[in-house]
Amino acid sequence: MGPFSIDPSVRFAVFDGELKPEEIYVPHKSTATKVKVPHIVLREEEAVSQGWYFKKKSRSRIRLTKYTGSESDVIIPSQIGEYTVNELKKRLFYEKQIDSVQIPDTVRKIGEDCFRENTVQRIVVAAPVTEIPYTFAFGCEQLREVILPDTVSVIGADAFGGCCYSLTEIRFPDSLREIGAHAFNRSALSSFTMTHGERIRAHGTAFDETPLCYYYRMIASSYSKKDGYRIMQISHKNRSVILPAERFYFGRHAIYNKGAVGVKSLDCSACSHVSFDYEAVQCNHSFAFGEPSHIPLTIILPKKRTGSVYFENCIHVMYKDGTEWEGAFLPVSRQNGVTEYKLKLPALLSYSCTLTDEKVRLSGMNAWLDFEPNAVCSRTMSEITFGELRGRDRLFHRGCENLHHVVWKQKCGTEGKTALKSFEVYLPSGKLIGSYAHDVFLSAFFGRYIRCNDTWALFDSEKINRIFMQPYSQKEKIVMAVDVLRSTPSLFPKREMYDTYLRNHLRYALKISDTLPEDYAVFLKVYAQNQARL
Repeated sequence: MGPFSIDPSVRFAVFDGELKPEEIYVPHKSTATKVKVPHIVLREEEAVSQGWYFKKKSRSRIRLTKYTGSESDVIIPSQIGEYTVNELKKRLFYEKQIDSVQIPDTVRKIGEDCFRENTVQRIVVAAPVTEIPYTFAFGCEQLREVILPDTVSVIGADAFGGCCYSLTEIRFPDSLREIGAHAFNRSALSSFTMTHGERIRAHGTAFDETPLCYYYRMIASSYSKKDGYRIMQISHKNRSVILPAERFYFGRHAIYNKGAVGVKSLDCSACSHVSFDYEAVQCNHSFAFGEPSHIPLTIILPKKRTGSVYFENCIHVMYKDGTEWEGAFLPVSRQNGVTEYKLKLPALLSYSCTLTDEKVRLSGMNAWLDFEPNAVCSRTMSEITFGELRGRDRLFHRGCENLHHVVWKQKCGTEGKTALKSFEVYLPSGKLIGSYAHDVFLSAFFGRYIRCNDTWALFDSEKINRIFMQPYSQKEKIVMAVDVLRSTPSLFPKREMYDTYLRNHLRYALKISDTLPEDYAVFLKVYAQNQARL
């Protein structure tokens, strides 16, 4: 079956200029429906004869692992022998020749690629699952109907993408909260219904290459006179958009910059009110250099009619009167060469901290500051101070080549008694020990949650210990040792290793101290004096 039919004049058209209400897709309201699938009970011999392969998980549960039967209309058994079927393994129906499948309410987990690239036309899910997994029905060209239960909160990335040419409509359940990247990419989806669309977040690529993106300039999840439009996605066919005098809210990833494709100008100056999710605009980034890679994007905001907004520094944002947007990092003070910033967001987003100051003190909206992977990527910053940090990945991008001093706070204690203590780590710049070793030092700042004592940790000294044991030059190892010895001692359980090395090479260290930055030379002189007193 070929791709859905689109008028070529529309397919290759470019949207430009003033946006009209009829160019915004707003879904119809739908009511919740109960999904029912009959319970099929099979003996183990019957299940095997019908082509079911399975694996017993426990004394009462079983997982279906493979199907080799010849039935075109399949009802998945709810029970095999004395075991309840509660899981469908990954790729269970991969490339199978079937017409329809019904999943009973005993199933609690569905694996990825479950229906990938087969001939299924109808899928009924009565299973009370919370997520439709990644590539659930990817490439099912003949899929016409999907019925989802009112427990699904997430539709995973590419779940119905990859040429689902026959899928023209779908009902989103009331429980749905998130639609992943490319979830319906290159499908024939031209309409969908939902009950509470204001709760749904859709990735900016969720409906790419569908009739919705060819015939509409924007896709909304809901509209009301009081709240206006809640935008899930702006069609990549747009080049410039002038919004009318309405209220607009742009959800997460609604505006997605993809290389040379996407919106170049978004004029919100006439809006009665406009606000953006703090991840509304997404830009591509270069992992090699930490530099944003994006199409030129300009956003014009209405003065005093703007809600909470956040935009990456690579986007040009200004107000209607021509003044520049003040940014998400609000300067508070500047003393002794240190600039203090207040972050106007609930989290430090990936690649968001590109401040050009040399020394920075950063605080957030809450008592602690959440961070996302590679949040700090400033080439000029040499020193940064945080409050309490919480995150589950590396904090610094490898582009922070001049970073030399990091200070943060962390909860410590046992038996239910915790205190917020300050920690600091010195690290050599990339110029002193090379970019590879410096990146290892940066990677040691890796956030993780410690379940046993319900605290967050930021630093892992083992990475630095391993790099120190490698065959670096004496000068480079002296530099590393100096920085470890002036960092918080409790962060380095093997601190004695660095102290021993520096004592054994102290004469050479003093000899080359004139070639090192001043703070290293001062430390070595004091260290030598202390050793002489011992």
